[in-house]
Amino acid sequence: MGVSASSSDDPDGSVEDGVYRVDLNDLEGASRRSMLVSFTCNACGGRTERLVNPLAWAKGMVIVQCEQCKAWHKVADSQNMVEEYRFGDNSDDE
Repeated sequence: MGVSASSSDDPDGSVEDGVYRVDLNDLEGASRRSMLVSFTCNACGGRTERLVNPLAWAKGMVIVQCEQCKAWHKVADSQNMVEEYRFGDNSDDE
């Protein structure tokens, strides 16, 4: 799926069959997976390093997988896209 555009709208992009394409490597600050993030898993205690997109880290959400236990962790969510709920036994219940 793409966005229709004419070639005169933006000289940096290309239009083929009514689909506008932009090379992501040409976007400033959008280098993919060039930032090294290191974290400690709160499930198993293992340390993991992952390369992430700095644009996603600063303006979006980053979810990474622990190398040891394979659990998924949300390490960045600048827009509060995901609200977390913890369901379990409540100690206040009698």
